[in-house]
Amino acid sequence: MCGSSRCWNRVEIVQAAIGAQAGETMLYRSQTHTNHSVAAANVPNDERAGGVMVPMLTLDGLGIPDTVRLIKVDVQGAEAALLDGARGLLARSSAAG
Repeated sequence: MCGSSRCWNRVEIVQAAIGAQAGETMLYRSQTHTNHSVAAANVPNDERAGGVMVPMLTLDGLGIPDTVRLIKVDVQGAEAALLDGARGLLARSSAAG
């Protein structure tokens, strides 16, 4: 396992939403906190500060190698959509078996 900063060459930050299908989605912005969300229900109407279209990717579409051991995502309630978009990766991964 990596220690301190030795693993940063293996980390990739992707600025996109993750879901079941690739395309675009609305990211609803909150004016009172930093918990912006693609789920409108997560940002109450009275807190919304508009929105912006963002790319939506699937984990299957990212070309993640089969040997991956960890994927860190913050999906705040969209776990089912994330898993739908990762069926191929999970089926191929030695970690899933």
